[in-house]
Amino acid sequence: MLTNCSPKVVKVATREVEEDRKMALQASIVRVLKTRRDILEPQLMIEVAEMLVSQFVPTATAIKQNVEILIQKEYLRRHESDPTRFLYAA
Repeated sequence: MLTNCSPKVVKVATREVEEDRKMALQASIVRVLKTRRDILEPQLMIEVAEMLVSQFVPTATAIKQNVEILIQKEYLRRHESDPTRFLYAA
């Protein structure tokens, strides 16, 4: 690991890992939605976690944050009558 590195190097490396994970999460979310077109939030979280388990274990919070980012980017949207259901929009 980064035990003998300066705090600045550790901080930069940590930031890069977080950014890589964010991109991996978003790609997985889009991949699941592209396949399903329509999915409930709990099922989306399970499928994304299963997809990424070999790389890292995503938290529910991280998945939710990235879902919101993708909603803002208009890759997906919430169902009009059921806010726990997501629809692929892109």
